[in-house]
Amino acid sequence: MKKLLMLLGGLILLSLGITLILKSSFGADPVTVLFSGIANLLNVSIGRASQLIMMFLIVVVYFVDKKSLGFATIAHALLVGYLLDFFMQFTFTTGVIINILGVVTMSAGLALYIGAELGAGALDCVTMILVAKLNLELKYVRIGLDVLFVVLGVALGAAIGYGSLIAVIITGPLIQLFLKRINRLKVINA
Repeated sequence: MKKLLMLLGGLILLSLGITLILKSSFGADPVTVLFSGIANLLNVSIGRASQLIMMFLIVVVYFVDKKSLGFATIAHALLVGYLLDFFMQFTFTTGVIINILGVVTMSAGLALYIGAELGAGALDCVTMILVAKLNLELKYVRIGLDVLFVVLGVALGAAIGYGSLIAVIITGPLIQLFLKRINRLKVINA
């Protein structure tokens, strides 16, 4: 039950963080830049674009390293899209502080649901596969992927801002930091 609560809480925080970033008017986080590009291309909501990309990545991960997949992979693919569309209905204050708060909230949510050890979202599976294959720290792999997502999103017509650049630099290191803290707490509580 504790793991399911960690998963659900993490996905809610992740989705809220992404929404804060979007509503800050300082630019989307790198993954959402890609989602925005796909959303523009297909004329769908960001939440629906998220679901489509994650389902596609699940198929890719299945063929590359299916043991990475778990319950959280499907939960992430379905719930985050719905939660994004839900949170986007609300009005939030704009500004750089909201953007940074969004990046921190999103990163904490990612670490929390990954720390539940019920699998990871398809994109996070790709990240962890690359960490293992390239023998690099998570923060460096994530920064590289985030740069790629921004480039692809912009190529598909998505807009970026200063917040997008902030997220490229700090999301990976924050996820790594939060994961270490969550893992340390699990050891203490074991």
